[in-house]
Amino acid sequence: KFERYVNGHIVDIVMLGEDYGKMGILMDDRTVAFHAHYGAHESIRVPKFGRAMAYESTTCELLVAASGNEVYRLNLEEGRFSEPWSAEPAEVAASCISVSNAQPLAAVGFDDGVVRFWDNRSPDTLLKPFLKLDVRAATEGYGFADEIDFQHNNPHEITSIAHDNSGLYMAVGTAGGLVSLYDVRSSKPLHIKEHKHGMPIYTLKFHSGSGCILSSDEKLVKIWKYKSTGDLAHSSGLSADRFGELATRSDETNSGMGAVVANVEGTGKFSNFIMAGDEKDPF
Repeated sequence: KFERYVNGHIVDIVMLGEDYGKMGILMDDRTVAFHAHYGAHESIRVPKFGRAMAYESTTCELLVAASGNEVYRLNLEEGRFSEPWSAEPAEVAASCISVSNAQPLAAVGFDDGVVRFWDNRSPDTLLKPFLKLDVRAATEGYGFADEIDFQHNNPHEITSIAHDNSGLYMAVGTAGGLVSLYDVRSSKPLHIKEHKHGMPIYTLKFHSGSGCILSSDEKLVKIWKYKSTGDLAHSSGLSADRFGELATRSDETNSGMGAVVANVEGTGKFSNFIMAGDEKDPF
């Protein structure tokens, strides 16, 4: 339908509207380029090299997680930077960011294995995170990345975060190939899924209609359940057969949390994927 050309390597892309008409493109030269339906519109530079972006629609701010301990906030309504969020200690570096669709809550993953949370409604005088989630402590001892570091120097680094549409569930991927599923009301993971390759988890997506999480590293996209078939039938009011045909087989545990629905392997290296259709209303 459309294509865009930029002057550098793309690090991340964020849609600023319901379609392709407005988008922000983060590049490896510290530039954020804004494109409209007619093409390039404007570009700015952030103080440090950006690693990921997210758009907060309630405050009209573009959040840029950079290589340092700060998250830069660009107010698109006023056309200026707001005071950045900062994390402690100063040695940590942000690696990924996600904003919940249900509440103004931003989750930022750092290389020390901790996810820090900011309330987007807080005034500029409150620039520190109000909550921390220690994913490293919760996943200690899982997988083989703790003993043998195959491809990454820090297997505990948070490499991807995703929220579901209801705002109750959050998934966190690590550089050691682990995906932790959380209920946002608890610091204890509901389930930990291992990709068994020891490679960073690059992309996480929730598909609410099927009750599945799609998680990917370089080799495969793993599709697995985060809701049981009974929970789906009760919450949606639809027939359980629509979402849980695996439960009709001999192994009825396939419909439970963590059950693997499919593994999609590729011949090349995966770096990202998107889901067709409307992610906000996948039914």
